[in-house]
Amino acid sequence: MIRAAWTQRIERPVEEVFDYVADLDHESEWNPDASNTVRTTPGEIGIGTVWEQDFRRAGHVVSEVDGYERPRLVSFHASSPTSEARVRFEFAPATPRRSSPARSSSHSRAGCACSSRCCARACNGGWSARAGRC
Repeated sequence: MIRAAWTQRIERPVEEVFDYVADLDHESEWNPDASNTVRTTPGEIGIGTVWEQDFRRAGHVVSEVDGYERPRLVSFHASSPTSEARVRFEFAPATPRRSSPARSSSHSRAGCACSSRCCARACNGGWSARAGRC
């Protein structure tokens, strides 16, 4: 199993960053490996929301929200015929004494990892900016 974790400060309100990251319709804006994202469940985003996506290395992936505590935490279980990953994002507002970053961790088998550094670059640069390769 591959494990990765990192912390990134994003100069946006925590609620705005949470909503952006929790909606995988935005993932192709910050993850150059993601494409063809389609949300397959109706209603508000929360536990049980599902997207289908294509990834350059993992192929067709089904991602489901399995943790949702706005604006503090969102996590996903992603699976394909060849790989499985759990991705968790934690968020905290900045304070005058402390930089309170967005934290991300990814646990996967078969070598796929989350590109949250790309997400941070897109968030800091504007929602519509394509991050490019990390």
